[in-house]
Amino acid sequence: LEGIEATLNGRFGGLGINFDGSYEHSALANITGVVASYELPTGAANLGQCPPGVTSAPNCFDYRPFEANIGGESDIFAPELQGSLGLDYRIIVGQGTLDPQVQYSYTGGQYASLFQIPYYYMGPRRIWNASLTYDVNQWNAEVYFNNFTNQVYLSGNSGGTVFYGAPEQIGIRVRRDF
Repeated sequence: LEGIEATLNGRFGGLGINFDGSYEHSALANITGVVASYELPTGAANLGQCPPGVTSAPNCFDYRPFEANIGGESDIFAPELQGSLGLDYRIIVGQGTLDPQVQYSYTGGQYASLFQIPYYYMGPRRIWNASLTYDVNQWNAEVYFNNFTNQVYLSGNSGGTVFYGAPEQIGIRVRRDF
């Protein structure tokens, strides 16, 4: 595993900038003997390995032709590139602060399995969020709009069950600090 990561947070008057990004190159060690279960014939996964020299019997299966070498493949859920950029601008309004914010995040494509076939590939995602927050005394009120481009993306895949990321979400949060 090798890579680089950078973070920058700054405030220049009312303007706030938040940036983080990373590049990661991961590669699995030479791993052999892993059975590519997605290639097995129906019912084979329930049988034990046949003894040496036996290739077929009613109560065993020869898994050796289905073994794969996954050495050199990237780690699961390990995108090469990730990053986010957020901007906000604090404005004094009365006794409080109004803070409009926008954030963009990018997560590169990645695999949800050690077997890096197209079925397990989760493409890159680009998510835009925005919010408007008003702070006054001990109160905080926020209107937010997450994933406002309504990008459809996969957040997981467990070999038969696909998980989608959150769709666009609009809401209001109100908080009081004591």
